[in-house]
Amino acid sequence: MLQEIPSTRWQKGVTLVEMAMGLAFLGILALTLSALFSQMVEGSLKAQEDAQLWADLQEVRSRLMKDVHPSIALSCPNPQQASLTLSSGPVIYRLQGGKLWRDGLEITHLSGYGGSFTCNGRTLLLHLSWQGKDLTTLRVVRRIGLHGEGLRQDSPT
Repeated sequence: MLQEIPSTRWQKGVTLVEMAMGLAFLGILALTLSALFSQMVEGSLKAQEDAQLWADLQEVRSRLMKDVHPSIALSCPNPQQASLTLSSGPVIYRLQGGKLWRDGLEITHLSGYGGSFTCNGRTLLLHLSWQGKDLTTLRVVRRIGLHGEGLRQDSPT
């Protein structure tokens, strides 16, 4: 009868082919995970940038409204500058070096801003772009008849 020959095939250990397949699988898995991680980091940075851009726009709008509404006079001597006269003195806004400045102090955190100021009677327009893309046009109108704490003194007709 046939005699059973002990097999060495089932001994403990792995073959070179099994080792190579395992390493190839781990390499593909690591490559996939690194690509996903990279996309997550890029998405997170983009979200932070968008949030800061939104915060900058809110700050610019708020500052302009606080200054333009009670201003006595406004002018735009050039597209990169707006000059306001307040009861407390002059205020100058400038678009310079990719940032928006108010009396020499930065009011935007991100850089890359561009655009222009336009003055038309009581209205100040700020056409704002960021990294070459149009963002918005902020329109603020100087109020007439505001005195003291902002109470309207003129009577409606």
